Amino acid sequence: MQLICADWTGIGSFMKTFEKTWSAQYRDMEISVRNFWNLERTGAEVYINGRRVYHNEAEMASASLR
Repeated sequence: MQLICADWTGIGSFMKTFEKTWSAQYRDMEISVRNFWNLERTGAEVYINGRRVYHNEAEMASASLR
């Protein structure tokens, strides 16, 4: 598997959402992964040859600092 690209993008709004994407080629497959998160939510999407094959989004957990 060969890593094609990786980048970090902050999308501006009241609450900044961060995003990391990368893509790779393996045999005849183009694989892309997108991870995103902010203080409230986190998620991931996986695409193979342009077709979304996985999506997950969840609320961030919280923990007391006491």
